[in-house]
Amino acid sequence: PDPEFLREARRLCERYGTILILDEIQSGYGRSGKFFAHQHAGIAPDLITVAKGMGNGFPVAGVLIHPRFQAAPGLLGTTFGGSHLACAAALAVLEVIEQEGLIAHAAAMGRYLRDGLVALQPRLREVRGEGLMLGIDLGRPA
Repeated sequence: PDPEFLREARRLCERYGTILILDEIQSGYGRSGKFFAHQHAGIAPDLITVAKGMGNGFPVAGVLIHPRFQAAPGLLGTTFGGSHLACAAALAVLEVIEQEGLIAHAAAMGRYLRDGLVALQPRLREVRGEGLMLGIDLGRPA
């Protein structure tokens, strides 16, 4: 979403005393050129859902919660949670992201791709997104 939309959502949550939950299942883990896509808006959500990039194809998911919720053991139980193999896969993904500088690479390649797509305008109506999470509007049915 537009960064201003996310900033306004954060302001409204603070104003009305509710929580901001963001779904980073597809957009997290560096695809947008930041670890989480919401970081482009400079906001901090209360809960973040993560999955796809977390295991790089291995089935693993999670929810990140703000410390103010004071999670205690047993509070966040799951039916299939705690798989040692899933945890190892998630840790390996983080190590590769860091060692290979994948977030900075996604940002650089995203700029390169965006520049190439923008050069195709006016044949494209719009190019939007961040990093390698880009979308194009062709302006007509595909």
